[in-house]
Amino acid sequence: MFYQTANASFKTSFTLDKNVAGLSEIYFNEALNYPDGYKLSVTDKDGGFVPLTTHTDLKNYISLDMVDAEPGTINVILTPEMPASGMASGTEAANGYSVDWNVQDTGKSSECTFQVDFGPTPTASNNFADYLVKLVDSTGNQVAKITNDQTINTSCYDMAGGSVQIL
Repeated sequence: MFYQTANASFKTSFTLDKNVAGLSEIYFNEALNYPDGYKLSVTDKDGGFVPLTTHTDLKNYISLDMVDAEPGTINVILTPEMPASGMASGTEAANGYSVDWNVQDTGKSSECTFQVDFGPTPTASNNFADYLVKLVDSTGNQVAKITNDQTINTSCYDMAGGSVQIL
């Protein structure tokens, strides 16, 4: 289980046991952490969406009814609602360099697309070999190392609560 206080990303995984009756519940403080809404993604160990019904009858609780899901590992991500475009972006700066990044979650799969743009083509005195951008997951593990303009497709689950770093 992981919760990132800086951006209200929550993720957990558990083993679905069909012999246990009842709903799986997640507590979250909607007013404090998700005032503009939230996105819930529930996937299996292979990243496929899990068939489920959600119930939000109780304030600050999401109940998951996974009666049609296959037993096994279930991954859950709860994040603040993305803008309507499904895209977020930013700029990271360090060591005199600045790199623009954006992430897009189309909601059609459990993958997110990360685009890193280093800007103008480097000159002899300013070459991309001096750059190193890392996508790091919430546990500090490197997901990707980027040294030029690049698009990375990776699991939204792995990157929930992660970061973009310039070294």
